[in-house]
Amino acid sequence: MDATALQAEQECVIEQMRRQLANMSYAEIDKKATQQRIVDTQLRRVQKATQAAAKSALKGDRMQASKGVRMVKYKSVFGGNINILTKRGGVTIDSSVYNRVSRRYRSERTKMMQSYYGASRSFVLRWIQAGTKDRIAGTKASSRGGRGNRGAILGRDFMSTARNEMQTTADIIVRQLDVITEQQFLKN
Repeated sequence: MDATALQAEQECVIEQMRRQLANMSYAEIDKKATQQRIVDTQLRRVQKATQAAAKSALKGDRMQASKGVRMVKYKSVFGGNINILTKRGGVTIDSSVYNRVSRRYRSERTKMMQSYYGASRSFVLRWIQAGTKDRIAGTKASSRGGRGNRGAILGRDFMSTARNEMQTTADIIVRQLDVITEQQFLKN
């Protein structure tokens, strides 16, 4: 969605808010709940955009690692953030889809490593976000672990989507909250 379409959509939402507020008494508006709903809606929008960017950076995302992009809401103030570092309790990935029958023997350790083992979906996202330096296995004199260049993972800064979207989200939230306060002054 380009910026003009987003701007037009936001104008439409704000106009709908104005019409709804004009038809109700300001005393009936739960200002705190309305503020929280506006913030939550905008954070969800940023989260979805960042998940889409992560999915495109992963080029396939068969195991749905993009769901590791988390939204954290602050408790004491209105606001929140989008990140890949916060660990949500009990999040694991069901890798049964990828344990396909094969004639080749695969150890339990191999199965575990190929199933994004760990408590966090965002484990893989951290590698894709930051990238790695050249990975070299073994040395010329070593027979352990094999030898060779294992390559490098290029960082694909997909979290820049979250940074950019959060800046525009702050402006959108302020504009929507201004509509509420504007209606309060018009009613008084």
